[in-house]
Amino acid sequence: MSQSSASENLQKNVRKHIFEHIEEHTTAPVLEQIIRKFELERASAFKVLADLQSARHIVLLTCMQRILMEPGQ
Repeated sequence: MSQSSASENLQKNVRKHIFEHIEEHTTAPVLEQIIRKFELERASAFKVLADLQSARHIVLLTCMQRILMEPGQ
């Protein structure tokens, strides 16, 4: 699997996890939960979230590195 496709797969899985977490808990997961769930380093986890935000899949509160919402849910 190429690095690009692994990155896209990770983004897809993180986005799915965010959506499922919101469905179950009515709040988005915090960065630390994503780090634990996907066994990522903080910088890598935040990059995934930043990439999802760039693609307009989520909105981040960057001052706190928290997910504000997933648009279109």
